[in-house]
Amino acid sequence: MAEDFEINLGADFERQLVSIDEVSAYKIPALKQADGYRSQSWEGNHLWMGRLRVLASGKNAKIVLDDPKTMNVFAECPLDHPNAVERVIDSSRYFVLRVVNGTRHAFIGIGFRDRNQSFNFNVSIQESQKIRKDFEERQNQPQDAPPPEIKCSGTDYSLAPGQKITINIPTTGTRKKRDVGNSGLKL
Repeated sequence: MAEDFEINLGADFERQLVSIDEVSAYKIPALKQADGYRSQSWEGNHLWMGRLRVLASGKNAKIVLDDPKTMNVFAECPLDHPNAVERVIDSSRYFVLRVVNGTRHAFIGIGFRDRNQSFNFNVSIQESQKIRKDFEERQNQPQDAPPPEIKCSGTDYSLAPGQKITINIPTTGTRKKRDVGNSGLKL
């Protein structure tokens, strides 16, 4: 008889939520408008091109911009700040990251080649927030707490002893064959 067990990977286990091979980074002008950043003002300010990865470890998550061949890190964006990732207002493929180096921080723009990559990036950011929330909830639970109770409707759908279920599937004999013709599909 197999026993139930739980795998506890701990806070040191790092998961990669997404890896996107072609991401461009841009130097962005200071924010002048209260409504947000615009990617069209980034023309000619290309800084770097490489890989973007979103990594989660325990309650911490970060975005890493690096070169996959040399493994040199261009920038890191911890996702523990409210303004860590901001959308631009004129495109779904561009974002602003708050990158950190020690105690200093700066804002850079990133852009994806297509919307699918942008969508995957958004999903990984949401997943990192969910992981952080789940981690904090587990840390706040007492260790000896029983597992959460499973709620059910109270209706008993089990079969009585000796009761059987019979399913009758009508058959019409042999299956009719379709005649497609010589050309296959006709429009």
